[in-house]
Amino acid sequence: MPFDQGQLSPSEILVSLRHEILYLPSQWLIRNGLKPGESVLYLTATEKGFYILARPEFPAK
Repeated sequence: MPFDQGQLSPSEILVSLRHEILYLPSQWLIRNGLKPGESVLYLTATEKGFYILARPEFPAK
């Protein structure tokens, strides 16, 4: 689903998917305690589109 131009929360970043390859900003990896090639990410589909999470559940708001 296309991005609806709504306001992103501070923990969200907009990333375009192209050719099935996704490059994540290094600061996002560091902020979430992830290590390239070692950490697991979760792709979750919602009504608003896809989210990439560092944990299997959405954080409490």
